[in-house]
Amino acid sequence: MTDALCDPAWTAVAATRPWAPPVWLEPGDGADSPHLPRQPIPPGARQRRLARTYLGDLDGLHALLQELRLQADEELAPRLPSFAGKLYPLGRCLEIRDAVFAALVSRIQQPDSAVTRALHGFIAEGGVGGKIWGVLRESYFQNAIQLGPLYVDVANDTVTVTKPKIEILPMESAGMVPVASLAHFATIARRYWGVEIYRNTVFPALAPYYPMICVSETGAAWIEPGSGQVTTLIRRQRMMPALRFLSALAPPPDDRVRALYQIKSTSTDALIRAEGDPVAMVEQARAQGRYRDPAYLAACRARRDAIIAHFRGSEPTKPWNLDGPP
Repeated sequence: MTDALCDPAWTAVAATRPWAPPVWLEPGDGADSPHLPRQPIPPGARQRRLARTYLGDLDGLHALLQELRLQADEELAPRLPSFAGKLYPLGRCLEIRDAVFAALVSRIQQPDSAVTRALHGFIAEGGVGGKIWGVLRESYFQNAIQLGPLYVDVANDTVTVTKPKIEILPMESAGMVPVASLAHFATIARRYWGVEIYRNTVFPALAPYYPMICVSETGAAWIEPGSGQVTTLIRRQRMMPALRFLSALAPPPDDRVRALYQIKSTSTDALIRAEGDPVAMVEQARAQGRYRDPAYLAACRARRDAIIAHFRGSEPTKPWNLDGPP
């Protein structure tokens, strides 16, 4: 397992040093990367040494993150007052994590305290960090930040609002893992969201990357997985995960997905309007080698976003793409 995890934003931080910055790896989907996008990565010995040198003041780091989180709340709470009927901050781990991360990078680029200077030194000397996403304690999906050997959750109260806003733990004890399979994703989705999951028979041309329909207790329906981590898993395994998963699912009752059929009937897009058997369409995409075509994945993702836009209005991808921009 490589010792590197990185977000592009850290490159700018390291580049502010007069000496050459370390070699950074994109977190996930590079051609030579063994990792999935936003995957939490076990840290190696070098990262632990750097953390002992630069990240020893956990109280100071916690105070800095608390300050940045409060600033994020001031900006986000009026703009995102609720999500799926729940008041802010519930369900807003992506938006909060991204806002705090952006502010943290800005502070590190212009360090103005002992903590930000230490973080600057950590990054410039080869410390790695970035945004991560995965399954937390086999209970729910969560967005967080990794700093070397540290798991940093700046949205710790977005599932249970009475929890502290900030949590800093060793990566080993945090309990975050990448999604292992579509079945793993579906298990957590059922547990966390309280949804029923069906075969994507409504939009079969999107089934190679979005094989499942989720239907909530309130009747909302959408297609999944909205995670670059999971679609990369499908792509790397030549769409076999989608093929196997579809075969294990029942089709949805028509009355549970009436809103999706309405979107289909009014769309002029060929991928959205396509008819057919989703299993056959995955087999066809495999035979055509579509798993090697990034434009095909981007097209499927764009159609999913267009479908979601019917339910969300403006900025549909922010609450529905689970781990951020691909």
